[in-house]
Amino acid sequence: MKILISVSDQVWGRKHQYVIDAINGLLAYGHAVCPAVEEGCTMAAELTRRGIPHLRVLAFCAHPREATEAVGRFLTGPEPVNAVCSTGCHLHERRGANLTRCLGRHAIRSVPLAAVLGELRWTDVRWRGEAGSGFVFVPANSPNTGLPAIDHLLVKAVLTAQRAEDLLKLPAGRDRDLVNLFYAMGALVPNRPKAMC
Repeated sequence: MKILISVSDQVWGRKHQYVIDAINGLLAYGHAVCPAVEEGCTMAAELTRRGIPHLRVLAFCAHPREATEAVGRFLTGPEPVNAVCSTGCHLHERRGANLTRCLGRHAIRSVPLAAVLGELRWTDVRWRGEAGSGFVFVPANSPNTGLPAIDHLLVKAVLTAQRAEDLLKLPAGRDRDLVNLFYAMGALVPNRPKAMC
């Protein structure tokens, strides 16, 4: 199994020892593990000291685009990644959420769209029609966007049915653009996790 583990803290703590132990255990079982660590952090130095290969990225919070692109290049390599594990400081909850959003945007750009849409659901999204066009509005965070006349009727039907996969009926390329837009504005979000037992 190929596993990516992101580690976003700059200082060493008990969590880091736990992650090192988990990496060693997974490696011992024959898994291909790649820790993605922030440049200059103590985890990178410790992995180097132990001879564990790792991916160095810019800080996830300070440079989300650059860090995401580096992780994205790894995810789209010749071998598929089977699991992603994100760790982050408990004082900076937004790090995990940021990485999750970045990975979602990456998936929208590179994974077959039908697979991505199967993992997304609509939030409370509103539609306002206008002559030959319309607006999509997300009350929870206030973003709105105007839609060109070519898309607005189909998007209205998709929103009414609450079926994200109906966006696949849009012309190729335009479907991915709109999914990316709706994900970025918070209209499409990941499905709630299913209970494991």
